[in-house]
Amino acid sequence: MPEAHAITAIQAKPDALTVVWNDGQSARFPAQWLRDCRAEDRDPHSGQRLIDIADLPNEPRIRAARAANGGLELEFEGEPSASHYAADWLREHALTAPERRPELRTRLWLDGAERDAVRDYAWLDYASFSTAPASRLPWLIRLAQDGIAFLAGVPSREGAILEACAQMGRIAETNYGLLFEVRSVARPEFLAYSDHGLGLHTDNPYREPVPGFQALHVLVSSPDGGESLYADGLAIAEHLRATPPEGLHDTEVGKALDAVESPWSRREENAMRQVFEADYPSALERSRALVAEVKRLGIEPFKAPEPLPPIHLDDVHLVAWMAIETDNSDSR
Repeated sequence: MPEAHAITAIQAKPDALTVVWNDGQSARFPAQWLRDCRAEDRDPHSGQRLIDIADLPNEPRIRAARAANGGLELEFEGEPSASHYAADWLREHALTAPERRPELRTRLWLDGAERDAVRDYAWLDYASFSTAPASRLPWLIRLAQDGIAFLAGVPSREGAILEACAQMGRIAETNYGLLFEVRSVARPEFLAYSDHGLGLHTDNPYREPVPGFQALHVLVSSPDGGESLYADGLAIAEHLRATPPEGLHDTEVGKALDAVESPWSRREENAMRQVFEADYPSALERSRALVAEVKRLGIEPFKAPEPLPPIHLDDVHLVAWMAIETDNSDSR
């Protein structure tokens, strides 16, 4: 049974209120959100809204609030009757609640350089993944928390990765299809088709939506090399949020954060990683060095390009076709 939570204190203002529970935890609830979530305006079974959103007040204001009947009773200005919110319901929906669903508790790799793939991340054999939902769920939770997880024993045949991913969620198709095959060829058009190692990079940041997860399945590996590198690009931004450098205006720090969370080139990724992993006397000094490196590299916040105007029939002035015939004269 989940622990029951009792409200011990309420701090109410017209635009929001703060609730304190008997274990010392607290959370802030905006008046707009509370007015939209009145039980009287929701279907008791489905929870769907029974009124039109246009019927809600533009700026609801709290007139009075008190703890009563195992929860919170709230009066809004201009409303004829009070609304009741159960204490456990408020606790469950509090944005700051520490007992939020575990899959929502993301964990950044602030100590990424010290992590070990086998020790610090989730592993599961494919047989258990495919046949035992009770084993698959903890693995999926760790995948959502850490951003990476490993599946061992996937059959070494083409398309097997699609069967595995179908048990995780919908597979998005791109211009490459459902699969992008990485093969080493003699004259590659992409580095992915060569035997050259790729540095840390973010795949497909230009897509809308950006891929949530990507799955890599090794069918045949080279006896030499083949190591995979992973990094948490958001850890740098989280470090800056947790320890903003002193003496910098909030606007300057905010711009640095926007730049850090934008797609980077490989050169910028390597430079920022070196600064982040260097030794500093304090976390504040590391933050100051990161902001300085953002300025030195000239990294700017990402701005999506304006969409091209639509093409109309009057814009098409020439259509040309070209045929290419293979030259078979070389018999080698």
